[in-house]
Formats: sequence, structure tokens, C-alpha cells
Amino acid sequence: MAPKKNPREFFSKGRERCSEQCNERINDSAVFKQVTSKVLKEYERVIGLWNQYAEDHAQDEPSPYKVKFLKDFVKEIAFGIDGAEGDPNPARGTVMLYWKQFMAGWRREHEAIPANITLSVTNFINSELPEILKQEGKIRLVKSKRLRRFGTKNHFVHLGHQLWGNDWVEYEKPATRVYDWADYMAIVCSSARIGEYIEYSCRAGFGRGLYYKVRSIERPIAAYDGVLISALFCGPQDVTFGVFRNE
Repeated sequence: MAPKKNPREFFSKGRERCSEQCNERINDSAVFKQVTSKVLKEYERVIGLWNQYAEDHAQDEPSPYKVKFLKDFVKEIAFGIDGAEGDPNPARGTVMLYWKQFMAGWRREHEAIPANITLSVTNFINSELPEILKQEGKIRLVKSKRLRRFGTKNHFVHLGHQLWGNDWVEYEKPATRVYDWADYMAIVCSSARIGEYIEYSCRAGFGRGLYYKVRSIERPIAAYDGVLISALFCGPQDVTFGVFRNE
């Protein structure tokens, strides 16, 4: 085990490797997470809401660095949100999304709002805002109102019964049904959650992808009892293998 370097030796080693020449991007500029153009448009939209709020309340000189105005801002957002799924009431998650987008968009163009202020407004959304909406507007800030859209074990069992017992479709190749069921099994039962992984890594503008490479090989030939020469595989002239590779 090499002996530990003292602080002077530690930085001397770095200077020997030309650390002092790598100062082009060492400055006071803030560094933000890279996001897609769609996310930036969402930031612009919610900043536009703040600008309109500031214009409507110009006599009060609203500031995003004062808790009072931020509380009132998110309250106005909650009242302005249209409901969905047949429920006119706003969802708490939607209000929180607007608030997070505002914080992220604001710090890209201005000085970031202090953490103690943002935390206070976040707690306000989760605790006091529902009561305010109920008392002043006779509306509810619901926690969740989306219909369930995910499959369960029972759905998967019924799918299997339908595919193997009640499906009237006659495939051109009998193996197609087997391959389809194998895909379902891989997506549902795989510990890697293949389907979820593909969906996550293939979003537009995400910058990453799941690549699929196809390679073909010739059919192996086997001799049976040293007499008959026959192919181990029937059908196509080659076998195709697919490999998913993440980059």
C-alpha cells in the first residue's frame, strides 16, 4: 500500500499533471442539469404565469423571495387548474408540479430562491392549501384522481387464458403465439423489467438509447449415427440473434 501524501504533495502531484492549465471552464457561472427542450418550454410557461401574477398585483410589488407572495401565487395556480378524469377539482400533484417547475425555471434566469422559503411553500401546499381551497372556494385539493392504468396479476392471468384458450385468430406460423407469450413473460416477470427499461431509455430528446443489434449465423450441420447429414434447424437459411445494449 502506497504511503499517504500530505496536502502539499497531493496538490503538487496535480500540478505535475498540468491541472493549472485546465481552467477554461472554471468560473463563477452556475451549472444546471441538462434538460430537453420540452422541459424548458414548461419552465417558460410557468414563469409566464408568475409574470402575469406580478402584473396583476403590481400595486403590492410581489417578490418571489417573499413567502407571502409565493403562497398567494400557488393558491392562484390551484384555483386556475382545470380538473381531469371527470373531476373538476385540482390535484395536489399538479399544483406541486407547477411549483417545482417555477423554482427550476426561476433559478436558471435569476438568483435561486432560498431553500428555507421554498421548503415553507412546499409545506404550505401539503398542509394549509387544501383547507384554504375548501373554505374559500368550496373545492378540494385531491391527492389522487387518476384511474388505475397499470396491469395486475389477475390481468396477466386473464391475458394468458385469452391467448391460449379463447383466441380465434389463426396465425400464419404457430410459433408466433409462443413468441408473443414469451415477450409478455419477459416484460412482466423479468427482474430487469425489460419493457419499463425500454420505455424509460427511449424518450425523445433523452440523449440515451437502447440499441438493438442483429447478427445472423449459418445453420449448423449435424450427422446422425454417422450416416445422415441434416440441418439442426429447419426453415430459414440462418438464425437471427438480437441483443439489447444500453449506451
